[in-house]
Amino acid sequence: MGRMSHVVQMSIAWICLVPFGIFVSRFFKETFSTVFFLQEFWWYSIHVLCMFTALVFSVGGIFVLEQMRDDPFNWRDIPVVAHSVVGIVTLGIFVIHCCVGFFRLKTIRSRLVQIMLHWLFGNFEYLLASQFSSTVICTLFCL
Repeated sequence: MGRMSHVVQMSIAWICLVPFGIFVSRFFKETFSTVFFLQEFWWYSIHVLCMFTALVFSVGGIFVLEQMRDDPFNWRDIPVVAHSVVGIVTLGIFVIHCCVGFFRLKTIRSRLVQIMLHWLFGNFEYLLASQFSSTVICTLFCL
Protein backbone atom coordinates (compact mmCIF):
# COMPACT_ATOMS: atom_id res chain seq x y z
CA MET A 1 0.00 0.00 0.00
CA GLY A 2 2.81 2.44 0.86
CA ARG A 3 4.65 1.70 -2.36
CA MET A 4 1.55 2.33 -4.49
CA SER A 5 0.84 5.59 -2.68
CA HIS A 6 4.48 6.59 -3.27
CA VAL A 7 4.12 5.83 -6.99
CA VAL A 8 0.88 7.78 -7.30
CA GLN A 9 2.19 10.85 -5.45
CA MET A 10 5.46 10.92 -7.38
CA SER A 11 3.56 10.46 -10.65
CA ILE A 12 1.31 13.40 -9.87
CA ALA A 13 4.36 15.50 -8.98
CA TRP A 14 6.79 14.59 -11.75
CA ILE A 15 4.56 13.46 -14.64
CA CYS A 16 1.73 16.00 -14.24
CA LEU A 17 2.64 19.07 -12.17
CA VAL A 18 6.29 19.68 -13.10
CA PRO A 19 5.80 19.38 -16.89
CA PHE A 20 2.70 21.59 -16.72
CA GLY A 21 4.61 24.22 -14.72
CA ILE A 22 7.48 24.09 -17.21
CA PHE A 23 5.07 24.32 -20.15
CA VAL A 24 3.25 27.34 -18.74
CA SER A 25 6.44 29.23 -17.93
CA ARG A 26 8.03 28.39 -21.27
CA PHE A 27 5.18 29.05 -23.68
CA PHE A 28 2.86 31.57 -21.99
CA LYS A 29 5.24 34.31 -20.82
CA GLU A 30 4.63 36.51 -23.83
CA THR A 31 1.12 35.33 -24.68
CA PHE A 32 -0.67 36.75 -21.67
CA SER A 33 1.91 39.23 -20.38
CA THR A 34 -0.73 41.72 -19.20
CA VAL A 35 -2.81 39.29 -17.12
CA PHE A 36 -2.05 39.32 -13.40
CA PHE A 37 -2.98 36.97 -10.57
CA LEU A 38 -2.10 37.83 -6.95
CA GLN A 39 -0.11 40.85 -8.21
CA GLU A 40 2.17 38.65 -10.33
CA PHE A 41 2.09 37.54 -13.93
CA TRP A 42 -0.41 34.70 -14.14
CA TRP A 43 2.11 32.32 -15.75
CA TYR A 44 4.52 32.93 -12.87
CA SER A 45 1.82 32.26 -10.27
CA ILE A 46 0.84 28.99 -11.97
CA HIS A 47 4.49 27.98 -12.38
CA VAL A 48 5.26 28.57 -8.69
CA LEU A 49 2.04 26.87 -7.59
CA CYS A 50 2.77 23.79 -9.71
CA MET A 51 6.36 23.53 -8.48
CA PHE A 52 5.47 24.06 -4.83
CA THR A 53 2.66 21.48 -5.10
CA ALA A 54 5.09 19.05 -6.76
CA LEU A 55 7.48 19.59 -3.87
CA VAL A 56 4.70 18.83 -1.37
CA PHE A 57 3.69 15.67 -3.27
CA SER A 58 7.34 14.55 -3.49
CA VAL A 59 7.97 14.98 0.22
CA GLY A 60 4.61 13.34 0.94
CA GLY A 61 5.51 10.42 -1.33
CA ILE A 62 8.71 9.81 0.58
CA PHE A 63 6.98 10.27 3.94
CA VAL A 64 4.13 7.85 3.19
CA LEU A 65 6.57 5.24 1.92
CA GLU A 66 8.59 5.42 5.13
CA GLN A 67 5.50 5.45 7.36
CA MET A 68 3.86 2.45 5.70
CA ARG A 69 7.01 0.34 5.27
CA ASP A 70 6.51 -3.20 6.58
CA ASP A 71 10.10 -4.37 6.50
CA PRO A 72 13.30 -2.43 7.26
CA PHE A 73 15.20 -0.78 4.44
CA ASN A 74 17.36 -3.36 2.67
CA TRP A 75 20.78 -1.83 1.96
CA ARG A 76 21.78 -4.90 -0.06
CA ASP A 77 19.09 -4.40 -2.69
CA ILE A 78 21.09 -2.30 -5.16
CA PRO A 79 18.18 -1.06 -7.35
CA VAL A 80 16.25 0.11 -4.28
CA VAL A 81 19.31 1.85 -2.84
CA ALA A 82 20.06 3.48 -6.23
CA HIS A 83 16.44 4.61 -6.57
CA SER A 84 16.51 6.08 -3.06
CA VAL A 85 19.83 7.88 -3.53
CA VAL A 86 18.91 9.34 -6.92
CA GLY A 87 15.48 10.33 -5.57
CA ILE A 88 16.95 12.15 -2.57
CA VAL A 89 19.55 13.88 -4.79
CA THR A 90 16.80 14.91 -7.22
CA LEU A 91 14.67 16.27 -4.38
CA GLY A 92 17.67 18.17 -2.98
CA ILE A 93 18.37 19.72 -6.38
CA PHE A 94 14.68 20.55 -6.66
CA VAL A 95 14.77 22.47 -3.36
CA ILE A 96 17.91 24.37 -4.46
CA HIS A 97 16.25 25.02 -7.79
CA CYS A 98 13.17 26.46 -6.12
CA CYS A 99 15.35 28.76 -4.01
CA VAL A 100 17.34 29.93 -7.05
CA GLY A 101 14.14 30.64 -8.95
CA PHE A 102 12.37 32.34 -6.07
CA PHE A 103 14.90 35.07 -5.27
CA ARG A 104 15.26 37.66 -8.01
CA LEU A 105 18.63 39.34 -8.32
CA LYS A 106 18.83 43.00 -9.32
CA THR A 107 21.81 43.46 -11.64
CA ILE A 108 21.59 42.27 -15.24
CA ARG A 109 24.73 40.13 -15.06
CA SER A 110 23.73 38.30 -11.87
CA ARG A 111 20.17 37.93 -13.17
CA LEU A 112 21.47 36.21 -16.33
CA VAL A 113 23.54 33.86 -14.18
CA GLN A 114 20.46 33.15 -12.09
CA ILE A 115 18.35 32.42 -15.17
CA MET A 116 21.02 30.07 -16.49
CA LEU A 117 21.30 28.27 -13.13
CA HIS A 118 17.50 27.97 -12.91
CA TRP A 119 17.43 26.45 -16.40
CA LEU A 120 20.38 24.14 -15.67
CA PHE A 121 19.01 22.90 -12.32
CA GLY A 122 15.55 22.42 -13.83
CA ASN A 123 16.74 20.35 -16.76
CA PHE A 124 19.13 18.30 -14.65
CA GLU A 125 16.54 17.43 -12.02
CA TYR A 126 13.93 16.58 -14.62
CA LEU A 127 16.46 14.37 -16.41
CA LEU A 128 17.11 12.55 -13.12
CA ALA A 129 13.39 12.28 -12.38
CA SER A 130 12.57 11.08 -15.89
CA GLN A 131 14.76 8.00 -15.45
CA PHE A 132 12.04 6.72 -13.13
CA SER A 133 9.16 7.49 -15.52
CA SER A 134 9.32 4.17 -17.32
CA THR A 135 9.50 2.36 -13.99
CA VAL A 136 6.50 4.31 -12.72
CA ILE A 137 4.43 3.64 -15.84
CA CYS A 138 5.26 -0.07 -15.73
CA THR A 139 4.41 -0.20 -12.03
CA LEU A 140 1.05 1.51 -12.57
CA PHE A 141 -0.04 -0.73 -15.43
CA CYS A 142 1.40 -4.00 -14.16
CA LEU A 143 -0.21 -3.97 -10.70
